[in-house]
Amino acid sequence: MSKTKPHTGQYYLDIKFGTSVDSSENSTRLFGYINPIDSLYIIQDINRFLPTFHLVFQDINGYYSSLKPYDKQQSKIQIAFNRNELSEGATIFDFDIYRRFPSSDSVYDVEGALQIKDFSKPSKTRGFSGSVKTTLSTIANEMGINEFEISPSLDISKNVVQPYCSNSELLDYLKNNLIGKQQEAPYFCYITCKKTNQGMKKVFVFRSLGEFYKERVKYTFTDAPVATYNEKAKEVYYPILDFKAFDNYKLLETSGCQQTSYGYFDYDNDEYVSDSLDLTDYFSLTEYFSIDQDGSMDSINMIDTGRNNNFTSDFKGVNKGMFFRKINDLSKIWITSFGLEDIYPGDIVRLPFFENLLNIVSHQYHGFWMVERVVHMLGKSFGTRLLLTRNGVNTVEDTMLKVAENRKRK
Repeated sequence: MSKTKPHTGQYYLDIKFGTSVDSSENSTRLFGYINPIDSLYIIQDINRFLPTFHLVFQDINGYYSSLKPYDKQQSKIQIAFNRNELSEGATIFDFDIYRRFPSSDSVYDVEGALQIKDFSKPSKTRGFSGSVKTTLSTIANEMGINEFEISPSLDISKNVVQPYCSNSELLDYLKNNLIGKQQEAPYFCYITCKKTNQGMKKVFVFRSLGEFYKERVKYTFTDAPVATYNEKAKEVYYPILDFKAFDNYKLLETSGCQQTSYGYFDYDNDEYVSDSLDLTDYFSLTEYFSIDQDGSMDSINMIDTGRNNNFTSDFKGVNKGMFFRKINDLSKIWITSFGLEDIYPGDIVRLPFFENLLNIVSHQYHGFWMVERVVHMLGKSFGTRLLLTRNGVNTVEDTMLKVAENRKRK
């Protein structure tokens, strides 16, 4: 694969400390092109509710790390960045600083997560009725969020009980147990910051795996050394500066990938029920699952989910969720490219590899991928590192892998 140096173009970065980011008295601003930043990472993950950050910069006189008290004023930080060097339209995150690491190294080292109220506390005891979609938007509103991307498949009536637990604990339970109108599962839930028609907003995302898979391609990345414009496709192809893939084919096969079995006690009918799930309705990103076509259909373990209840009559949501999450983890790849502030977990990207110009589809990692993790790396340059995931591979070689009949084609 072609190698190239990291992108060295200028970009916009504005960092403000303090409780009042608009007041010069209570806030301090740093600019990336004036104050040297050793490292700044902003991380978003489809399996984590909140974006996090980790900042390290030179603090020779120890003002921030040793002299300035770590209090309400200094425990908040706003980070704005933009690839085009302009403050207008910049992506903005307001973080709480959770930990600081003073040391003799003359650096200011802090990390934290997005500012969200009523998230991990307080614990609440209450119930919801009506549409699950409405219940989720109500919880998001309590956390100060009024922009939603909630799956329409959850416009279903269901009673939800919050038994003395926090909103984050309830959301974790719901994403792991819900099943949608058309048997959609698993669901993913996270909060991010996006540019909207009303400006920069916190956005609450609660969507199914299948919905993410069926989205249009957000970005295309190639192993070319520079960004290029594809006239036919009318899109920019961004460079892959480096990549590292992980194939979990055998690792996950040992726990059963063709099928999963589970059982539960049906309280209403006074009987124990056994059931199973397979790959029949899995919408694939690839031509092949990383599963042998003649592999065993037996699960390694029978999952016992307990007694059914008013929330779930058959435990299909939790079992399908666990099974499909495992399939989604069969193939992963890390790629690094130029800084892209508007890419998010769940986005679909495409990787055409051009190493073999006679047959570009011969590279098994070409094709569609879903973004699992986004790492923005801000310092002397702005780069974005992506962890991509999917259920298998593409290949023109002979293979004994299982063919995906229902798959994404554009």
